[in-house]
Amino acid sequence: MINVSNIHKTFKDKDVLRGVDFSIQSGECVVVIGKSGSGKSVLLKHLLGLISPDKGSIEIDGLKLDELTYRELQRVRSKIGMVFQSGALFDSMNVYENLKIAIDRLTNLKQNQIDDRIEQCLDEVGMKETKLFMPSELSGGMKKRVGIARAISFKPDYLFYDEPTTGLDPIMSDTINKLIYKFNKKNKITTLVITHSMKTVFEIADRVLMLYDGKIYFNGSVNDIKNSKDIIISSFVNGKEILDLGYEKQ
Repeated sequence: MINVSNIHKTFKDKDVLRGVDFSIQSGECVVVIGKSGSGKSVLLKHLLGLISPDKGSIEIDGLKLDELTYRELQRVRSKIGMVFQSGALFDSMNVYENLKIAIDRLTNLKQNQIDDRIEQCLDEVGMKETKLFMPSELSGGMKKRVGIARAISFKPDYLFYDEPTTGLDPIMSDTINKLIYKFNKKNKITTLVITHSMKTVFEIADRVLMLYDGKIYFNGSVNDIKNSKDIIISSFVNGKEILDLGYEKQ
């Protein structure tokens, strides 16, 4: 379980987070949306313990991140699988080696077990035949799927996704959404997704959080956000600029 309590973060003169509160229950899939610059990435960095809040606290499984030693924080991080926006594969390693490095660091599996785990994870994302491919030989969507395979390879309790469908065509985006949904529901992995894509929200979310003006502006179900009459929420959901810019296609 994750508890975020009244966190504030300021960079120079800019208040990025101004009292963010929410929780994520075990097994839940929570999607965080918000305009560019609203603080989504900053929030994610807090949850990974990469930066600390100026005020407030973050608890994962009852442990306050800013009170942990480095070793204790690493143990918490070892429960989290991270899927980066671009896949973030190591360019000098093939697909097999990209998965193996995570398994080596975070499990005590023997070599034959590692081989089996890698085969299984790649098969789960439809990438079994790419084991010896280099990242340069993979498309954007293939890199994303390998990134997901790596993130699940050590059987984490949590999966965090940063803009998982950005830069992908509609068909591959749908594939990624289905994989996120599968690992959340089938494997019962507590899931947090940062995205701009309302299609992703509608397809995978148990609950939606909207960051606006440094706070959680909306916290509710997919159905609630679809039907919201609030102008800030509806403009984001429908992709409509609130300001009148003096031009609209007829």
